[in-house]
Amino acid sequence: HVMGRGSSIDPPAVDLTRASSSDLRLVSWNTLFDGPFTSRADAMERELNAVDPDVILFQEIFSHSASDVERLLEGWLGGEWYTEHHLGNAIGSRFPILSTSTPGGRTLMATLDTRASLGHELVVINIHLPCCNYFPDRRYAVDQMLAALRDERHSGVMAEGTPFIIAGDANLVLFSRTRDAIAQGDIEFESSFGADFSPDWDGTALELLSSEQTGRRSAATNLGGLHYWPGVMDYVYYSDSVIEVGNHFILNTAEMSPAQLVAAGLEAMDSEASDHLLRCFDIRLRL
Repeated sequence: HVMGRGSSIDPPAVDLTRASSSDLRLVSWNTLFDGPFTSRADAMERELNAVDPDVILFQEIFSHSASDVERLLEGWLGGEWYTEHHLGNAIGSRFPILSTSTPGGRTLMATLDTRASLGHELVVINIHLPCCNYFPDRRYAVDQMLAALRDERHSGVMAEGTPFIIAGDANLVLFSRTRDAIAQGDIEFESSFGADFSPDWDGTALELLSSEQTGRRSAATNLGGLHYWPGVMDYVYYSDSVIEVGNHFILNTAEMSPAQLVAAGLEAMDSEASDHLLRCFDIRLRL
């Protein structure tokens, strides 16, 4: 390789706004052991207010209930919120939650009544897969989730063409095949969970959304620690046959300029409130 002498690539522009005011905005965020209910709450409140989401998928809300999350969001963001909670995963929605299911492990699936805003109901699947070197457990949890998605689709519980999203802390280390299996509907333990399937409505794989940090050309969502470098731990998959993505980014306040921080009501150290960065993405129905 030959090292060039040119200037470095400019960092990405920082734009926290929706491309269209009618876009529906979602956030996925591992809060690091109930972060919103700790001394880190002020920073997290600023981050959520800066992006102003419609739907939030929290991970690691271990010691607080759905009611606690509801009160917190109504205090922080105003308006009415609907919430569900399961094994540390919490879903907060400005839209009524029509139904929920728990396919296994730390996975929470919910159908939201977004018909007035999106033009269709929306299914969100909040995942928090086993971490670190627990690859078999992680793969088992993926199979449980995929089988539940397949069965809801094939049984008609999920109506044809319903937009759906899988997002959360996937803890995907060691093997890339688990990352690809989610997109492709590839079930490993078929004797327990049945056959593979094509997860999107058009018979193709799901789209894996790749975003960049605000102010930095990095896709890392985890700040690293004792055993791992910073990397992508938090994933977003979506049914791109019916969903179109608008603006999307990974919020990293440490990489934003003072003027950008002031404009957004943020402080430079806010993203240190968790070891995971906040992922934000806007969606609309594909025409």
